[in-house]
Amino acid sequence: MNNCLEHTHQIFFEISNMCNKHCVKCPRNFSERKNNNRFGMLSTEVFCKTIDELKEHNYIGDIGFSLYNEPIMDPRLFSLIKYTKDTLDNNCRTHIVSNGHYIDQQMLDELTLIGVDILWISAYTQKEIDRCNALKSNISEFRVLNRLTEPQRNIYNSYTREIISCSEPCYAPLNLLSIDYNGNVLLCCLDYESRHIFGNIYDESLIDIIQKDEVQELYKQLTQGERHLDMCLRCGTHIHIPKYYIK
Repeated sequence: MNNCLEHTHQIFFEISNMCNKHCVKCPRNFSERKNNNRFGMLSTEVFCKTIDELKEHNYIGDIGFSLYNEPIMDPRLFSLIKYTKDTLDNNCRTHIVSNGHYIDQQMLDELTLIGVDILWISAYTQKEIDRCNALKSNISEFRVLNRLTEPQRNIYNSYTREIISCSEPCYAPLNLLSIDYNGNVLLCCLDYESRHIFGNIYDESLIDIIQKDEVQELYKQLTQGERHLDMCLRCGTHIHIPKYYIK
């Protein structure tokens, strides 16, 4: 069996399109997503099928449960985390990114017990920053991210900013796989309108998708700093390989 996941260290599933907040910096509120009022949820069956597939190919890395959604709102979250941990054993770290609205001490303790390895809380007010920092956590990587002063909107205007000259290598297409709630495997986590789709895990296996010639060639180009897609030409961000996965 070839090591088709050798470049893949993080996989983020947008398990639904639910979110309880309307942050002005978030693409949910200024992109085509703003006009999409239809509730969407990634099928549990398809999620589990993909986790099983990762097991077959000895995946080692992170599994996340969000892109532009609030994962704590999904009633399936705990069962999805449990299935992931039971299937991939110690080969994976489960990663939650949340706005923290629903996270109190009890919820934090329950997330710890179910096996969450990484929890990042994006806090948008000083009150929330202070409240979340006061929580007592035993999760191995617990962070409260201060979003008050970060110019996130500049990161997320992926399709409209001016073309820039950036030759920094980017490892996004394979290193950090982004799968939206419709099952589309995207160019990267900044493709919030799902304009660049490599395939869909409802119709194809994830392994077949990432082994396509177009994906492999694009990855090769981007890791060499060659940016040809319009979205990539406008991007100064470079998704890197996490240090703990560099051998």
